[in-house]
Amino acid sequence: MITTEDLLNFAQENGLNVHPTNPLDQHVERVNNGNGACPCDPEHRTCPCEEAISDCNDTTKPEKERCCTCRVFVSTDYLDAWGYGSTPNKKSKGKKTIVTAQPILDDDVVPVQSADSEVPKEVFDQSMKIVATVKHAKGMLNKDPAQASEYLMSAIDELGCPTCEAYFVASALKAQAAAVMCTSGGEEDCKIAQREAETGLERIIDLYQKVAGVTPSVSPTKPADKRRACISQNIKSEAVNSAIDAFHITDPKAIRNIRFFITTKMCSSNPITVEEGIELAQTTHPEWFIGAKK
Repeated sequence: MITTEDLLNFAQENGLNVHPTNPLDQHVERVNNGNGACPCDPEHRTCPCEEAISDCNDTTKPEKERCCTCRVFVSTDYLDAWGYGSTPNKKSKGKKTIVTAQPILDDDVVPVQSADSEVPKEVFDQSMKIVATVKHAKGMLNKDPAQASEYLMSAIDELGCPTCEAYFVASALKAQAAAVMCTSGGEEDCKIAQREAETGLERIIDLYQKVAGVTPSVSPTKPADKRRACISQNIKSEAVNSAIDAFHITDPKAIRNIRFFITTKMCSSNPITVEEGIELAQTTHPEWFIGAKK
């Protein structure tokens, strides 16, 4: 069984990045459900694998393809090529960008520990400073995700918390991805990326509240993400499989790209049919159909 932290540590130890829009918890669930096998190559790989390191560092491949099979681990070149911007895996040695909207370590953001708590005071104080910092980053997210990303990276040094560095780097990546989507993508893509980043921050808050022995406040149940549910329902449907199989494509990566492209279009705010999706994929991404026979 692996955990999200295992994957973050693997990325950090091997100089890799975690894809900013690929939900790690969902990948972990798929890996564990498959008894440790890579969901994208279950017959040959386990996760995390040494092949991911070589895939990301393979300079013979185009920069946009320097990633592991599931696009969980990616190189910095990959992030730059896809417009996410390079992100520091390590603390910056240059001048730091400190977002000063709210001092990270203000005493007034740290709650008083209850007298009957069994958690050591230093652990409680540090955990609640982390919680306060992440809550503030979450508040920035919808207004200025780029600023939220900078704030999270600056907080790593300010907090002096080696154990939470990987979480902050991953969250900064997701906030950075949201900034890109909100600048150059559509409104729907922007909202999806912001939700992904927000969910990651909420998990950090929940984790460190538990470390501090604080019962997380119960937030209202959010309505199910209809688009995500739609994609999950249709991505391996018989209709989509039949449409792709008709072209006799042999490249697994092309098949995955086409499958995801069709289902995201089917589940968008302006849904299209499978037939329209396959036609649109042929028009916008002819490279996926190289060698196809119909």
